[in-house]
Amino acid sequence: MEIRELLFGLHEMEGIGWKSIDKIRRAGLLTNAVFSCSAEEWERAGISGVISARLAADFNEAWVLKRRSLMEESGVAVVTILDDHYPVQLRETPQPPWVLYYRGRLELASRPSVAMVGTRVPTAYGRRVGEMLAGQLSAAGLTVVSGLARGIDSVCHEAALGGAGGTIAVVATGLDKVYPPDNRELERQISREGLVLSEYPIGTPSHPGLFPQRNRIIPAAQPDYRWLVAGNTGGGGRQPQRVSDHRRCCA
Repeated sequence: MEIRELLFGLHEMEGIGWKSIDKIRRAGLLTNAVFSCSAEEWERAGISGVISARLAADFNEAWVLKRRSLMEESGVAVVTILDDHYPVQLRETPQPPWVLYYRGRLELASRPSVAMVGTRVPTAYGRRVGEMLAGQLSAAGLTVVSGLARGIDSVCHEAALGGAGGTIAVVATGLDKVYPPDNRELERQISREGLVLSEYPIGTPSHPGLFPQRNRIIPAAQPDYRWLVAGNTGGGGRQPQRVSDHRRCCA
């Protein structure tokens, strides 16, 4: 089995996150010999006892192929950090996702882009400005990236869809879920005309702890950045620091 498939399979295992995969990689276990590892060998690689026992019992080639089939049945494509078409901007960040799940046009993630996020309860003025800027930027050929949230995110996605640049939605659930649920039709439209992107496996529900992880991808993936009318307590309010962390421009 190819190394990229092993990476995908590990990423699909419950309890295996970014740091666990990094430990497994550093221990030299990303080979086909991984299927015969005992719980003790997993523990020596730095994996906890409970997860080590689960890997020893359940992680095998048949399980990986079953998860791959589930992706295909769900219409979800997968790209790993080992693939040539993995987005370049993300590859260069300190903690790039090992695996990305997507529907739509992955090539948009490698085009000139601008990220736009903001409050879920914008003023009428904020909505007008977001719509105007996103529409103009997309018309100029820049891909507008946001998080599919209510408010400014949705306004920017909708305004960008008709332009040459299009739009990318980076979500904090598996691609079989839509959050918020009332954005289901918008998510479908972006899947058809733009790109919906996630680092979470199918079946992952919305959870508050996933949004900060998701939020690091939005500025990290883009060579340019704009921040619109964010409140003080929401994810948009914390984005300027993330932008600074990735040496991106914030306005």
